[in-house]
Amino acid sequence: MDINSDIFHDLNGDYYVAGSSGEKEEVFENRHLFIYTDDAAKVGLEQVLDMSKDADRQVVVNTILLNYVAQMSTLSGQNAKHDDAWKIAFGRGIAVRLGLIDASGNHSAHGLRYSDVVLVDPFKLGTGGKPTQDPFTFEMRESKEGGFSAKEEVNPKKHKILGYDSDTAKKWRKQFIGKFCDCVCMVAFFMRTRAHHCLDDFTARYAQVWRKCLHNEDSPGLPWMLIAHNMLHAIYPDTLDKFWIDSSNKARCAGALTKRLYSYGAGTAAYGAVQAGAQDLCVVFPKIKTLLSDAFAELERCANVLDRVDGRWAGCVNKRFYKGADFVINERKLAPLAAVVMGALKAGAVAGSLADSNALNRVAGAAQITGTFITQMLQKASQHDRMVLGLLPPSDGVEYEDEN
Repeated sequence: MDINSDIFHDLNGDYYVAGSSGEKEEVFENRHLFIYTDDAAKVGLEQVLDMSKDADRQVVVNTILLNYVAQMSTLSGQNAKHDDAWKIAFGRGIAVRLGLIDASGNHSAHGLRYSDVVLVDPFKLGTGGKPTQDPFTFEMRESKEGGFSAKEEVNPKKHKILGYDSDTAKKWRKQFIGKFCDCVCMVAFFMRTRAHHCLDDFTARYAQVWRKCLHNEDSPGLPWMLIAHNMLHAIYPDTLDKFWIDSSNKARCAGALTKRLYSYGAGTAAYGAVQAGAQDLCVVFPKIKTLLSDAFAELERCANVLDRVDGRWAGCVNKRFYKGADFVINERKLAPLAAVVMGALKAGAVAGSLADSNALNRVAGAAQITGTFITQMLQKASQHDRMVLGLLPPSDGVEYEDEN
């Protein structure tokens, strides 16, 4: 079977593949981030470009320059513009300034084997704390997919970032600082619910969520693929998630991203969809709990793990990145309940996110007989006055007898 086929991309319920690995761990050149070993002091977002120390400022400035040069080399095959390269580099400079980049190389601490950070020998400071103009070099590592390995020499006097000093560029940078927090949280959200930073078919979904954050554009002036992979990919996934949680708790990110903080992770969407449908179904058919006791027992077992604060990453496709606990949802037990929920939605011609849930449809497909029979039973029961009056008693408190 082709490992590049869609079935190996278990994106929140389109397919079910036991042991699906989610985010790949290979290293690609366009994800390399170049920083100095003595990087800038970690500061808050509001101080990101307010650098009082010459040394700190020069570290970030040179970080941007290094990454601009690297991006122009790496993205040449993608018909990248200079604007794309310096925007990516600028975002990387912000990430370094905020302390989101871990250059320690301690992969096991983050549950990954790869690191996108390349350390560059620190520039030497001259008299008075001013940096020298000596050129510094960095090395592009060889790609496993036939890329290149070469050394680049950067000289602050010779290398200029084209377009960086224009009024339009300055305006974009100022606006982007205010959107940077949302950008990081957006990538964290997709890592949680889709198990990848970004894939080709994520663009429309990214744009939809971004507009719900009350931004009047589909992306912040740069394609989401470049933001997720080129600009922010060097941030370890667990750091992404911690930043998202902290930003939500401190109201630093958009409300739409705070609301999505506890979205079910990729690999656990089936539980979330069945749970939502079951709660709705029980309002009109409470005895379904007795009829499908095994399914509700499984829901309770899942809730005791997945709905706990410390169970945030349990059972997820990428759980190894977050030190999440091993947990397997017994979809066989949930199938009859999922089928009834889907049957009820179809019988009522209900449209919406639950009816469109790939995960719910997939699990329901394993119990079509149960779903069809119980749905027909519900349809017939709904035609009886006694059932309807029992659910909707008259407001005057008078009980009406069934005329039949």
